[in-house]
Amino acid sequence: MRPFHTNGGCSEYTGRAGSPTLRTSSDGECRKTNCPDCRQEVYFIRHNGGSVWIDPPLGPPWGLHGCMDRRVPNEERRASISSKKPFLPTNFGDTDDLFGVVVVSEIREDRSQTLLSIEVGEKEKLVVLVGGGADSFLGKMVRIDGAKAQLYGLDDRRLFLPILGAACIPPNLKASGKPLPGKIKASRAKRAVQTNAEKQAERTRKLTGRYQQHGLDEAWTVGQLIQLLGALRGAEKDHVAQSTALKILKHASETGDCSAAAALAAELSADRRARLKIWLAEFSPIKLRLDIHPFTARVNKHSDKSFEIANAQNALFYGMPL
Repeated sequence: MRPFHTNGGCSEYTGRAGSPTLRTSSDGECRKTNCPDCRQEVYFIRHNGGSVWIDPPLGPPWGLHGCMDRRVPNEERRASISSKKPFLPTNFGDTDDLFGVVVVSEIREDRSQTLLSIEVGEKEKLVVLVGGGADSFLGKMVRIDGAKAQLYGLDDRRLFLPILGAACIPPNLKASGKPLPGKIKASRAKRAVQTNAEKQAERTRKLTGRYQQHGLDEAWTVGQLIQLLGALRGAEKDHVAQSTALKILKHASETGDCSAAAALAAELSADRRARLKIWLAEFSPIKLRLDIHPFTARVNKHSDKSFEIANAQNALFYGMPL
């Protein structure tokens, strides 16, 4: 048995390359296994630089498995681990609580929610969404009070976070009869901690799939088309950009709002931006400014130019001469 720290001081974590919010711990585990000597069922816990083998159940009084400490007399091998060293508290929690080691944390960018994967001695991990920033629990042992839907750290019993729901509950825990956090859909839990970039990428994937399956129709909004452009290339992008430009032109003629023209320009190459500016000037009083960042677009109310929607429909903006 190696020293088993409860304060988290020995932990070192590794995260997924390129992800600022997802972190994993290579220092913790909590699994059910068999003693290599007597073959009895035990729990192996590795946490904050130490490890220990515990007789069932997983929780107080944390009975140390005797085969793992040959120096302890036979009659004392089943005694509580906590009676020898303060590795794990005997008076923290009750028999209905769950215990485990947090091995993965994924925190929301504003730190308002965290998705935790917890090894609880089963084949499957318990995955819970908690309120607040809980990345400090990574690699540490925690207590889950299912009845109150609260998660506690063992090193500070006053600190707890509300459990907003469980995205995955191991089948054996469901059958145990212990109170468990309420279930939520895994998709909801995933969305709760997605970065803005990931949410944007997911929306773009959905729009791309819609376009590939159904093409363009009147149901597309200008915002959706502009976002779709980021995933397109070549002639296909030109085709969608033309439809977007026409929608912007029609909307501006009805409302006077042409701000989307600047957003469209930002999704185009320098060549296409310049041609779009010429096209807008040819068929509308819209003035697109490309000499400042971010780009701007406005309707010139003092211009004698009118909106020529019919003529614009017959002219491809990307074919305008420079």
